Amino acid sequence: MDSFPWIWNKYKDIGYVTQFGEDETRSGTFQLRMLGFENKPTDVYWRTFYLEAENHYSKFDKYCLGNKPRHLVMLDGMRDMYNVYPDVPKFSFMWHTEYSHETYSAVQHMDADLYKFLKDMNEAGHLDNTLVMILSDHGARFMTLRHTAQGKLEERMPFMSFRFPNWFQQKYPLAMQNLKDNVKRLTTPFDIHETLKEIYNFTSSQGGVNNDTLRGMNLLKSVPSERSCK
Repeated sequence: MDSFPWIWNKYKDIGYVTQFGEDETRSGTFQLRMLGFENKPTDVYWRTFYLEAENHYSKFDKYCLGNKPRHLVMLDGMRDMYNVYPDVPKFSFMWHTEYSHETYSAVQHMDADLYKFLKDMNEAGHLDNTLVMILSDHGARFMTLRHTAQGKLEERMPFMSFRFPNWFQQKYPLAMQNLKDNVKRLTTPFDIHETLKEIYNFTSSQGGVNNDTLRGMNLLKSVPSERSCK
């Protein structure tokens, strides 16, 4: 997969340090049906760690690595990125699968720690110039809910959230209003990529409507209300 124009490479070209990690190697985004990477794709790449760590999971309590909950290993790794590279812009894409892939019931194990992580990051000033996105790739897919009509809708409606720094919201109110309006519009994962491209080359996102012929649309601009799957 090395030859594809990865968005993290665009950020690296302008001085960002990059990070990518997933906690379940057998279902890796770029390994499940593909052949992964020949070379390390980001500056910090977690696959080697998790390939080794998974060999030791059976020695410890469920969801633990040694005396530490496994989700904290990932959260601490994201925090470490800010401590190791304090004066360098950062692009970090971390994907946690273990608690939520086949059921919702285990997600609660990390609720308090995720809240504390975000609170600590904010109070430390790490989020003053950071766009935070928390998202999923799909809704309930393997639970019995999936066999209902409502479940078929849930499966196609993944969670997606943005948190922009306060100064950005104040400086670009129209962009923020567009983002809020687009909550009620049809959007897709392609739009996330297009939005990251906009931020990478950001000038002044203060209005405008997306071209409705594009596969991906910038979510800081208005998505046409008539947009359809077609």
